[in-house]
Amino acid sequence: MMNTAILRSLKLLLLLLFLGGCDLGVPVSGSHDRPESNPQDFTSHGFKIHFAITDSLDQPNTMFGVGEDFYVNWLLTNQTGAEQVYYHSGPIVFLEIWQGDSLVISNVYGLAWVADVLRDTIDAQQTLTVRWRAPNPVVPWHRVILHPGLYCAQASIRTLFGGREVSDPMPIEFTIR
Repeated sequence: MMNTAILRSLKLLLLLLFLGGCDLGVPVSGSHDRPESNPQDFTSHGFKIHFAITDSLDQPNTMFGVGEDFYVNWLLTNQTGAEQVYYHSGPIVFLEIWQGDSLVISNVYGLAWVADVLRDTIDAQQTLTVRWRAPNPVVPWHRVILHPGLYCAQASIRTLFGGREVSDPMPIEFTIR
């Protein structure tokens, strides 16, 4: 028979895993606790962020058919009034599609990059753009078909701009019908 203290600890651990697992894949940024509208526009530490899902005509949309391609768009504009330095090793933002707490696919699926740290700059009023034709990765040998259901698109920023941590946008819910 198990020691009572070990059994209590195991129950507490399972409870914490269950409760913590409810929000897996949803970034903590700001005071939001639910997916946001499409598109999203907000400012964080002097940087304007635009995050949207669009259809093939570049119109905001959150309803797509099985096998239909769409675009996940992330734009960051430097509104600090000065050039900002940033360092990165690989992509500066990961765009991901989640269903519940499971990562389905990302814009970097199948890619590898060297671990060299690169120094870049973003000029005042310059915009960095990442546009992903989802749900397919950039590697040509892998095709993804999303089945009917509710999904979330999210962006995870992987660098600091001018030493500032720019907030990730909230996930955007979309439906495959």
